[in-house]
Amino acid sequence: MEVEKEQIIKKLETEVTKVWEYDEMIKYFINLNENIQGIWKKLESQQHEIPRTIFIKKSEINFELDKIKKELRKEQRAEYIKTLENISTLKNNYETNLLINNIENYEKNYEIFSNLNYEIEQMIKRCAQLNEYQTILELKLTDFSEIKDIYNQFINYYNLWDAVYKFEFSKISWMNDPLKKINRKDLKNTYDYCTGILEKLEKNVFRRDKPNPYNVIQQIKERIKEFQPYLPVLYDLINPDLK
Repeated sequence: MEVEKEQIIKKLETEVTKVWEYDEMIKYFINLNENIQGIWKKLESQQHEIPRTIFIKKSEINFELDKIKKELRKEQRAEYIKTLENISTLKNNYETNLLINNIENYEKNYEIFSNLNYEIEQMIKRCAQLNEYQTILELKLTDFSEIKDIYNQFINYYNLWDAVYKFEFSKISWMNDPLKKINRKDLKNTYDYCTGILEKLEKNVFRRDKPNPYNVIQQIKERIKEFQPYLPVLYDLINPDLK
């Protein structure tokens, strides 16, 4: 019995320093009264009184939790404002790079869009985490839908430059590496992926009314067209059945 009492008191004295720890402490308090009542019944059956220490500790830790909760709310509000500012900056960076319309520096351009893709995905995760904290701290949920709208628009541009990069980078290997190093299945999968993405984007997303990505598609299609005569030859040369 003494061990059980000490365990409860020890839990009540746990210092809460982070939002998720605060959440865990709230979950603990949901069952706290049941735990106390359980001990009460055991003590009562043994003709003992429940120690006032437990109730005192409960009051003390509740006071501390309220204090920490106010501090965390203040910190989180500042974090939400900072996050909204970061989303605005990210949007500006994204929109600036939509003007790119040439594939000559495809490696640099792909790196730009790849980094943006990572930053946007991380921002989406961060916003979801902040909304979780708001729920824990009983704050009004901030509307972070703008970052999802940015992603929905951006992903098509990322896919475009991903296809450009994969084709141009892989073509160097296909045309220069020893044949034994070229995997026939990988070649086919990469070629089909790139041409498939470009066809889909040209047909459904980047038409003439969006000249910059449309021009990029036309340029890479011309490179693919130049490569096409080599494709059946490569397939035959690296076909293990023809060795």
